[in-house]
Amino acid sequence: MCEGKRDRIFVEETLRNRINLEPSKIKNFEEPRLLERAITFGERVPVLICDGNGFPGNTRVAVRLSCKFMRYAKSICMGVVGDSDRGSVYGETIAYLTSYLGTPCKAHAIHPQITKLDSDLKATISFDSSNRVTFWTFEVPNSLEARISEVLKSNYTELTDCCNEEEVLSRATEVLGTDEEGVVRRSVSLFQDETWFNSFCNRAGASMDLY
Repeated sequence: MCEGKRDRIFVEETLRNRINLEPSKIKNFEEPRLLERAITFGERVPVLICDGNGFPGNTRVAVRLSCKFMRYAKSICMGVVGDSDRGSVYGETIAYLTSYLGTPCKAHAIHPQITKLDSDLKATISFDSSNRVTFWTFEVPNSLEARISEVLKSNYTELTDCCNEEEVLSRATEVLGTDEEGVVRRSVSLFQDETWFNSFCNRAGASMDLY
């Protein structure tokens, strides 16, 4: 679950070209309601990426949908990705998860157990011996736009005099001869030596080995 469109595109491109996930195993959704509808009607693509209505909206959407999806799958792994300049992605996810599961209603009468791994920024909800949801979170330092702007300016001298991130992205479409989505996708290959990016690749890759 991402904050918005640029994040979703970036994550998809990373999964395809850095983690070598086949395109047929990934599906994008622009709105949570479309993701929920797809799952309800039997979507079987293993990796689903969705815009989450910004932050902290993405943390709330991730919690609500993952609990609903338990009726369709025994085990679910939900990644929640956001920018560090908005606040703690892990903290917001855990806080809302605790609040949501503590709300009196029939759906929560089974009293699921929450196991938190604060050092690894992960948590697991266990409904019984076989049903569980594992959340993992990741924060992009500052913001994805800031990181993309920085790496583009360091690789293309035509962009060095741009004043802000939006200007960099806008002018990059001219320099690279593509649209904004193309700029975001091309930026992925420029992060191969970035510690935060490799950390994200490791976490995303490891999540696919959980089930």
